Amino acid sequence: MGLSPQRTVAELRELQELTGDENGAQRVAWTDTWEQARRWLREKVVPTGAEEEIDEAGNQWFTLPGASDRALLIGGHIDSVPNGGWLDGCLNVVAGLEVLRRVAEDGTPLTVKLVNWADEEGARFGRSLFGSSAAAGTMSDQDELRERRDADGIALPDALAEHGVELGRALDARSRLDNAAAYLELHIEQGPVLESLDLPLGVVLGTFGVERHLVTFRGQAAHAGSTPMDKRRDALAGAAKLELEIREIATRVGGGAVCTMGGVVTKPGIVTSVVETAECLLDQRHLDADRLAEMLSNAEAASRRFAHEEGIEVEWDKIWSIEPIPFDERLLDLADGSIVEVAGSSHRLPSGPLHDAAEVARAGVPTVMLFVQSLRGLSHTKLEDTKEEHLELSVQALDRLTTKALEAFGDEHVRRYRETDGEDGYVWREGSTILLLTTKGRKTGLDRTVPLIYDLDGESPVIVASKGGAPQHPGWFENLARNPEVAVQIKGDRFHAHARVTAGDERARLWQQMNRIWPHYDEYATRTEREIPVVVLERQ
Repeated sequence: MGLSPQRTVAELRELQELTGDENGAQRVAWTDTWEQARRWLREKVVPTGAEEEIDEAGNQWFTLPGASDRALLIGGHIDSVPNGGWLDGCLNVVAGLEVLRRVAEDGTPLTVKLVNWADEEGARFGRSLFGSSAAAGTMSDQDELRERRDADGIALPDALAEHGVELGRALDARSRLDNAAAYLELHIEQGPVLESLDLPLGVVLGTFGVERHLVTFRGQAAHAGSTPMDKRRDALAGAAKLELEIREIATRVGGGAVCTMGGVVTKPGIVTSVVETAECLLDQRHLDADRLAEMLSNAEAASRRFAHEEGIEVEWDKIWSIEPIPFDERLLDLADGSIVEVAGSSHRLPSGPLHDAAEVARAGVPTVMLFVQSLRGLSHTKLEDTKEEHLELSVQALDRLTTKALEAFGDEHVRRYRETDGEDGYVWREGSTILLLTTKGRKTGLDRTVPLIYDLDGESPVIVASKGGAPQHPGWFENLARNPEVAVQIKGDRFHAHARVTAGDERARLWQQMNRIWPHYDEYATRTEREIPVVVLERQ
């Protein structure tokens, strides 16, 4: 059937109808509606043959085995905020489902896993990124989580237990990332940048580092009518000056810096009194750690200056912080190329909101995200929307990126080659290249051209194929032993050669040489308890 982006849009509408109401999406994690959405996803995946598992943190995994145990992960979250939009989070998973269908049809060198992370939003208990932080091993707040309760007084551990999750075992989900080769995630932008540039798609550079503080100015309450203006110690005056100053700080620092004073609580909070205390919630974000530190330092210095000017005091208390998390450079390039192929142009931008992808990247897995344009920059509201043609482009881009990632991170000598010419050969790793080798088919007698990796031993190309055979050609080496005269192409150099299977010390030396380039040969040979052939091509 091939890839069908239109099906993705239709399924998103189907999910919207199933789990939403007139106020928006209602797939809050650890609720019956959330479980209904997970069952819906499970049923959709069944025809692909991918196997489902729920890990110790409640994450939903669908595994499509490949030629290698190393896995390419495609992820997202199906949970929503209350009265949320029809795309936030679920686009990632439903688009990933469509790519999984295509991969299941075509075959894959790497294992491919679709993951639906549990409770990305944190809407019910205020703890975002629950499942992904457990898998990444960064969940260090379990004692605090045991004390969390929702609006109805239900404890988080009790809610988890209703869905088969034991909080004390959540970190056992860490093993799920052991064989991860890379992680891909598609998401709506949730901001106005791409729309302002009239671009449908963009590549995410990484997620912002965040510094979040409670800044408290302390002055003196005094009668609003009898206290002259020049005698006042007004805490709100310091807070007001800081609110305006953080705008200037963000502008000076640049590079996408954002500073927000999200709330100010004053006391005594009556119209007849000068403000005695003003408690300010300050949020600062940047993709560069040094610039983020500069923003914080500048804000602290400014607050002290304003406190001195107003005859008041100021104190800072940290609420929370997280370091900037840049995404993988190699994947950024692949993502750019994928977007250009389907949309004509790309744009790189940071992500202000945190995502599950940030936790996966913190665990050391090469990671990248794609953004698709959000109309009016709105999200976490039923007004959230994206043009359907842009959604379809995003599915195509994710599919292209998946193909490129499988080629870049997979065992390239067993990958499915889409190119037909191979005029220039294909660079693989240091000291190695893809060659195209033509042999006579065992049954048909027709020429078959297959890609293999090789390294040079003097003047002779040396080839190794995983699993004892080339792609789409079982028993390839057995056939080669019977028909050793072959045609070879290396970077445009075409020649005839005699294929000789090596043995003894020669094989051991060449095997060691190949494993320096790609160590997974040894891993595969050990796991399967078989000897993988090594062949030398002798130019005729």
